[in-house]
Amino acid sequence: MSVRERCETVSSAVVGYEALRLSAKDAEVHHHRAKEMRELRESILADLARLDALRQKGVPLAPLPNTEKCIEWLEKCSSAFDAGDPKAGSAFGNAKRTIKTVAKDLRSVVESSVGAIVKALPAVDEAFLRQVETVPAFSRKVADIRRRRDELGKGVNPSSMSATELLRFLDERDSLSKLADELHPEDFPPEVLEFYRAARGRRGATIDKLTDGVKEWLAERGELDSIRIRVEG
Repeated sequence: MSVRERCETVSSAVVGYEALRLSAKDAEVHHHRAKEMRELRESILADLARLDALRQKGVPLAPLPNTEKCIEWLEKCSSAFDAGDPKAGSAFGNAKRTIKTVAKDLRSVVESSVGAIVKALPAVDEAFLRQVETVPAFSRKVADIRRRRDELGKGVNPSSMSATELLRFLDERDSLSKLADELHPEDFPPEVLEFYRAARGRRGATIDKLTDGVKEWLAERGELDSIRIRVEG
């Protein structure tokens, strides 16, 4: 092989290598772009799933972000890549920015709605629970309410929950609300609570604590035969 032929062979090899290098570089760029879009897509889908969970539980939602501009740029980007337009990279950049804006606004809707849930967690008056737990028939229910309340508020951050975790959290919240709603202050007259406070004391309740109102309350709940009264001589 002559020197000229050798030079031409080397030249062809260099040109081929350069084409492969540029192709590999383009592939790397496209891979990076695909990764960015995949991450944005996963973020949006996760937030949409959480919004669906909130909607299922009747949680009020703020208006969702407008996606018209985002869709418009995605269509332009797709057309540019299909046509091999040298400005496709620029179209991709614009599309990515609009998607990021939509993702950010969507996350704000989720966080504001979840924040409202946390503020609206069932309020259970501990002082009232301490009074009610003196009544033996309600002591187990009070313990259950306390347990559920503590579980809901113990280092829980609903903003970081998945849709499945959020649904479970909302179910537990509704369960606590239902339990707490079964205890009404008006259902526990002061004389009844006073009677049970005395009954739990070391010496027990005296006959004067068993007023007609207390007797009626106990009879309505089938508790009249289960009490003991101390009669002072």
